[in-house]
Amino acid sequence: MTAPLNITETVTNWLARFSAAMANGNAAAAAALFTDDSHWRDLVAFTWHIRTFSGRDAVRDALARDGVAMAPTSLRIAPGRLAPRMVTRAGVRCIEALIAFETKSGRGSGILRLVPAAAGSVEHKAWVLLTTLDEIKGHEERIGRRRPRGEEWSGGFGGENWMDHRNKQIAYADREPAVVVIGGSQSGLGIAACLGVLGVDTLVIDKHE
Repeated sequence: MTAPLNITETVTNWLARFSAAMANGNAAAAAALFTDDSHWRDLVAFTWHIRTFSGRDAVRDALARDGVAMAPTSLRIAPGRLAPRMVTRAGVRCIEALIAFETKSGRGSGILRLVPAAAGSVEHKAWVLLTTLDEIKGHEERIGRRRPRGEEWSGGFGGENWMDHRNKQIAYADREPAVVVIGGSQSGLGIAACLGVLGVDTLVIDKHE
């Protein structure tokens, strides 16, 4: 009698094998954990682009070119998220798991879908993998507990106040911006605001006064 499938254990084992292969710089061994018709979609996490790689050979080449260099670690089932479960996607019965990971540059999350390696097999391989960059190390969003509270402006007199600080920021007399956004439209202002939350010094310029 076949033992019932332990979904969480199956996902954990796959992540451990993938992590070990990547730690050894063995893209071929990592790609061997994917099905022939697998798909890996990366949203900036490994490639710094939005890319899709279809087929085991394409996945292997992408892992060799970009994945190994990014040194992924801490691959795990995403804590506090929906637990791995059996689902049907595009007519295929598979295990679907929300995952989390780190690279040398950032922290990310994604989706892993596993299918049996062969009919009746207990071994599972990746059919679909999505990897998404959530934050860049050293430029974490200043939200939640990281949000500026303004304590530096809330006590004492005689020093710079918030307006003095803002005027100095706007003048750019003592530094160059890290990023220049051309155009103060909704998109330009939105980009600048997002970069500001990441702690990236951004100057917006526009032809209108």
